[in-house]
Amino acid sequence: MNAHGQRRARGFAIAVAALLGAVAAGGAAEPSKEAAARGAGLYRVYCSNCHGRGGKGDGKLAASLVHAPADLTRIAQRNGGVFDPEKVYAAVDGREEVAAHGEREMPVWGLSFRYPESEEVQEPAIRARLEDLVAYLATLQEPAEEEEEKQD
Repeated sequence: MNAHGQRRARGFAIAVAALLGAVAAGGAAEPSKEAAARGAGLYRVYCSNCHGRGGKGDGKLAASLVHAPADLTRIAQRNGGVFDPEKVYAAVDGREEVAAHGEREMPVWGLSFRYPESEEVQEPAIRARLEDLVAYLATLQEPAEEEEEKQD
């Protein structure tokens, strides 16, 4: 098996393990440190050029974009203090258009993470990669401004 085939097989194995873990836990589980670590690697490769290393929207390509990239450290703050992983997943996946989000300048990662295989084989691997990325984004969240003021 060549290197590309090994990466695909490894991605598929990770996806299956993640799905089995969620089923064994009785549904959706809290993201693990391992998932967030894998997501950090994905973030560095796919997101940091626009959103910046720390997620503030200040990546090296940000100035060349029509719309400034979102500050990913404030996702929860913009959502009433709640980090909603399903909502974030849908935004990152991008395969379902959300009219309220306006025009989409960000890549549709649900398509970009595909492998040249059938949908039923690759969808679990795509989902695992997106879930890892969402787990990492959860770790970037800054406390609400009122919480910061109380700590001062």
